[in-house]
Amino acid sequence: MNSSISVRIKPGRSSEATDTQAECMFLTGSDRIPIYGMSSLRIIIQSTSSGEQYLPVAHTCYNLLDLPKYSSKETLSVRLIQAIDHYEGFSLA
Repeated sequence: MNSSISVRIKPGRSSEATDTQAECMFLTGSDRIPIYGMSSLRIIIQSTSSGEQYLPVAHTCYNLLDLPKYSSKETLSVRLIQAIDHYEGFSLA
């Protein structure tokens, strides 16, 4: 079965360019958009058995997103925004 998920994060965010950078950083570990654009990214989304109170987890080396089973799109959007907004990367600074 082949399916895809498309969730754009907009509510409460400052600008589209900043959103894209933050999303890219969370998913890939780099704030740079790939040379062939965001459509060239192939992110693997895998469902986890953790509860709705847990945030999504990105494994940047593998372009893998662990996504708990949320009961609604609204919950998914809120949790994804929280995960992206609180992402600190490798904190090497």
